[in-house]
Amino acid sequence: SSAPRTDSYHNYFVRELVEDIKHSVCKVSPKDTAGQLEMESKAYDLPDKTQISLASERFSVPELMFNPSPLACGFKPLQDLVFDSVSKCDPDIRQTLFQSTIIAGGGSLVPGFVDRVTAEIKGIAQFTKGKTIASPNADERRYAAWI
Repeated sequence: SSAPRTDSYHNYFVRELVEDIKHSVCKVSPKDTAGQLEMESKAYDLPDKTQISLASERFSVPELMFNPSPLACGFKPLQDLVFDSVSKCDPDIRQTLFQSTIIAGGGSLVPGFVDRVTAEIKGIAQFTKGKTIASPNADERRYAAWI
């Protein structure tokens, strides 16, 4: 007989499942189109063979990074966090920092994320040229924040 599952194992499994759903079916909407996209439904097979269908959830969950709900007390939009961080740096290097943004971490793997972050930062920082750097290698980008 197998050992009983612990709460920590269950929590780990749920987190891994949510990560897989996020990377498999979620998508970040382009700037200025949030809530206006055609909500094509996508199916996802759960480990117990149950199939769930996700439509608006595919976009609404990642959208929380850019437009936190009023219920998310104290959370700021990602672009505001970037702006606040750069604004705390020496004024002489702020423009350079805004123009050379490196994107890393597991959330950056959601399709459309890099383009949306680039558009949001350009909008808030008011610059016309610059580049956002994101490794095409998924594992490298996922773990780059820890290297």
